[in-house]
Amino acid sequence: MSRNRYIFQDQLSVDQMASRIPAASYRTEDDETIQDMLEEAGRDFHFLVDNKPESFCETLRVDLGDEQYGEYIHELFEEYGEKGDSFNLQFYQIDGINYGDLKQNANEAHGALEETEENQFSLPTSLKDVRAKDSEEVLDLRFEVVGHPENMDVEDATKIRDESGDYIDVEDLGVEGMEAIVTENKLRVEVRVYAGDEIVTMSNSEMKSSVEDDVLAAIKRWGKDDE
Repeated sequence: MSRNRYIFQDQLSVDQMASRIPAASYRTEDDETIQDMLEEAGRDFHFLVDNKPESFCETLRVDLGDEQYGEYIHELFEEYGEKGDSFNLQFYQIDGINYGDLKQNANEAHGALEETEENQFSLPTSLKDVRAKDSEEVLDLRFEVVGHPENMDVEDATKIRDESGDYIDVEDLGVEGMEAIVTENKLRVEVRVYAGDEIVTMSNSEMKSSVEDDVLAAIKRWGKDDE
């Protein structure tokens, strides 16, 4: 299964932070944070050794409660987490990207994409974040797309939202199982545009190619060089 790694690192959820902590780091016996976490949860070190991270993390969440569990995971992520900005890349070449126009138009679309360009996207799409590195002519964009089972690659999806709004694992559900319980699923699509090199990278392994096409078309519109 491919795994997305996102460039907007400060917006990682607790589950995403937990998944980016190597298993060996959880088993650092002399780490004070791990010792405190185990003591508070009423567990011993063998609990971490005898179970997989996915299993002991869920148990610790129940033992500690969401808030305290999140605080411990955040501390461990700061110490051991994989924070690099590499992500599940797909590369595209777009000729004639004007960085200034792209940045201006993206900022104008930020928070208003649903109203200004609703008909340009095949699925409900919003632009949630724009970050610029002017010295390098690099622009990072974070989109949110509301998808449904037929618009997703099941083999790459890890969690979906059920009718109660809770996220659940769907690795083994398949399309029929997803269609039976999913109302909507909000997915992140993150893009880094290297305007000077006319290269676009995208992290969106959970979505079909139609979403890629919509996002790339938006970048072409916003960054079209008319000179």
